[in-house]
Order: sequence, then structure tokens, then C-alpha cells
Amino acid sequence: MTMTRTSMSTSIRGSQLSFFFRQTFQIWQPIWPPMALASWTSSADDKRRGAPMAAPSAALWIALLSLLAVTRAWTADGYPDCSTHAGPACFPNRRAPHHHSLLNHLFNKWCSDKGTYWLSKHNYGAAYDTVLRPTRRRTRHLLELGVGDETAGSLNAWREYFPRAEFWIADIDVARFADKKQWAWASRQKRRHGCFDDANVWTAPRVHPLFGVDSSNRTQLRNLPLPAHGVDVIIDDASHAIAHQLIALEALWPRLIDGGFYIVEDLTIGALPWMRGAAGARPSTLHPPSHPPTTSTIPSTNHIHQPH
Repeated sequence: MTMTRTSMSTSIRGSQLSFFFRQTFQIWQPIWPPMALASWTSSADDKRRGAPMAAPSAALWIALLSLLAVTRAWTADGYPDCSTHAGPACFPNRRAPHHHSLLNHLFNKWCSDKGTYWLSKHNYGAAYDTVLRPTRRRTRHLLELGVGDETAGSLNAWREYFPRAEFWIADIDVARFADKKQWAWASRQKRRHGCFDDANVWTAPRVHPLFGVDSSNRTQLRNLPLPAHGVDVIIDDASHAIAHQLIALEALWPRLIDGGFYIVEDLTIGALPWMRGAAGARPSTLHPPSHPPTTSTIPSTNHIHQPH
């Protein structure tokens, strides 16, 4: 039996709050006059002499008032109003570089951090495309561990990328994805960047949500209601703890079809901040393996692709 495994690694996510302010400035940066910014500064010599800072110029006040006006310029659906005359191409997320990757384009469109615009900007699309694009029309079943945020950006991108596939999406949370107010808040924040979303994603015909699934629980993973003949692609984007990733690999590897892809994202970076204890735990201290993998289950050739 020969299969292909793909691994990816990246740095730990940065602060979402600092990202928000940084991205907001990027959106409105073109209207901010550099001369106005320069006029509201004082030199080091002035500071040493105790001279007062120069008063803001008229140009700066005009820029501030313009900024306040522009930040309210949204369509009825909450998108930047430039789309009324320029279309979605004017959205900030559409202007991010996609590095000739269709998947990066889709990740940016739906604002998944697997792309090059949202939050961590992993640029995973460039790596994914090299191995998955030839199988786009053949892929029938995909399992992903870990949803991300409430708008399920990566799932929506996968739905476009694999037009004939069905998707089994597992996550440890339950209530969060049923909270309409939380979804509306997340949607509102993302739409201001031009991000698309789908309020009915969890009831879409090709989507099979599996909520309440713990990626560190070998028994739960083995009992997932997946297709009997296996799945084409498995993606582990859950806790990022190496102990959990190894447990999931052992439990789900037999569910992969011949020639399928098993992908582990954020490999070796450690757990998310609220799981630091689990990050350092050895797999045997969490769930002692009842059936350790044998050499016959490990492919003789592994193709490891990492984004640059």
C-alpha cells in the first residue's frame, strides 16, 4: 500500500488585536496624506529643548475627518462600498498576493488564515496546490480536524476547490457554531475586509459537521462516521499539540484511501497558548496506544511539502 503524506509547519499565530488595527490601517492607508503625518511630529532636538510639539495642520484635521467618514462607508451587507462601482476586486483581501495559487485566492476570498491575507497568513495554498490540484476533480471525500473561526473560512474555500467532494468537518466545540450572534459578529468583522461567508454552511448538501470531537481521543476518532471505503484527504488543523497529532495520525491513517493525502498543519510549533501543558506531553502520557503502528503502515516514500 502506497500513500503520500504531506507536512507543513509555521510560526505561532500573532495577536488578533494587533492584526485588527494593522489591517484597518492598511485598508485606509491610501487616503492618509503623508504630508499630514509629517506635520504632526517634532524633532529630537525640539524634545530635548522642551519645545512643544507642532500643532496639527489643517491637512491632518481634514484627513482625520475624511477617515471618520470613510470608515462608515459600507454597503447594506457590510462590505466596503467601493464594490458598488469597482466590484469585489477593490476589497483589501482580494489585493493580497496569492503567489499564482488558486487555493490562496480562495483562502483569501473566504478569509482563512491558510491564505496570505487573514491573521497568520500561512501561505499554505501555494503548498497545497502543488499536490492537490491534479486531484481537484477526482477528490470525493475530505476530513478536516479543526474548523477555525465561526465563519469556517477554510471549509468554504475547500467547497469551491473540490466541486465534487463531500466534507466531514470535526471540531471539539459544539455551542460556538450554533451561536448565531457569535457568527454575526465574526461575519461583520470579516466583511469589512471583503471576506465572503455562508450563514448556511453547516446545512449545505455536501457538508457533514462532526462537533464535539476531541482530536486527542483515539476512540472518538476511530468511530467517526466516515465513508466505509475511506477518504481522499485528511487535514489535521486541530490543537497543534504534537501528542494529539500523533494520536490522530494513528487513529485515522487506516481511513485514508490508497494514494490519499494525510496533511498535518502547524507541525512542531506546539499547542495554542491555552494548551501549553498538552504541547509538552508525550503521547503515551495521554492515551497509551493499544495498537501501535507497524512498519507496514508507513509508506516507503513520503513527499513533504512546506510553504515558503
